Amino acid sequence: MSTDWTSIILDCDSPAKAWEGIFSVLLEMARTVASPVALHDQTVVPDRLLSEAAWGLWHSYPESAALTSARLRQWCNDSDSTGRAVLILDAFSLRELPLLLGGAEARGVKPESVSVAGSECPSTTDQFAKALGVASRSALKNDGKPGTFALFDKNAFTDVVRLPFEDCAVPPTIHGVINHAGCIPFSRLLAGSSLPPASAGGIRDNIFF
Repeated sequence: MSTDWTSIILDCDSPAKAWEGIFSVLLEMARTVASPVALHDQTVVPDRLLSEAAWGLWHSYPESAALTSARLRQWCNDSDSTGRAVLILDAFSLRELPLLLGGAEARGVKPESVSVAGSECPSTTDQFAKALGVASRSALKNDGKPGTFALFDKNAFTDVVRLPFEDCAVPPTIHGVINHAGCIPFSRLLAGSSLPPASAGGIRDNIFF
């Protein structure tokens, strides 16, 4: 696909619109390119523009870009929520999006929405954890979340796991936040045994990946 990155990055009316445009095009690319290598090749131009000619846009990133942590807080604390779960796949990126969507389709799961949001600055696991109200990812282990945790309420179950999905125990709960800390081999994502049944652990309704 041909993209006018100069207009999107350098000519937008506001930083917020620029980041919205960047994320929108990246999502379309991630859903349509043939491979992670092809995705990398298509992002060379915007990467160069951002790093060499758009310092003002980078400076505005924390305040102007839609961040995953903010999206999560909004989604989890929606007053209409009757039961939701969050699965954080640490270290995943847009490169793995086709695999996630393919795995969902193979199981008859149709996502209600698919969108792109930004990481924290710096883009580290602990910085993301701090944006959710905890000092580090480990604070979520064994339902040990502190009172400052920003997702759901005190009744939400939290854990950090490294086991294959079928071996991860989740107790019956209305809300849950699971951080999978290990990189899952791509073949496991596509294998029928690598994901638990949708009803596992009693978590129901929507899931935020």
